[in-house]
Amino acid sequence: MEKMTKKKYWFVKRRQSFPFYPNTWHAWFILGIYLALLVAFFIFIDMDSYSISDTIYAFVPKVFMLTGILFVTCLVFGEEPKFKKS
Repeated sequence: MEKMTKKKYWFVKRRQSFPFYPNTWHAWFILGIYLALLVAFFIFIDMDSYSISDTIYAFVPKVFMLTGILFVTCLVFGEEPKFKKS
């Protein structure tokens, strides 16, 4: 007999919006790494900067980069997003 195995998604989509939320320990681990890298980047950038604007200008591109990587990870390991058609 063939067993029906349902794929366990790491990230599950919300019912009416696009963002994902963690569903397994793998997803929580990835989210923890994301947050730890954000904090580490901020601390290391802030040590070398001389003003708030230096910190912000150096930190914002890294936030976009890490968030993009997290978003792609959600798309790869998460449920397929279904957009509403108007």
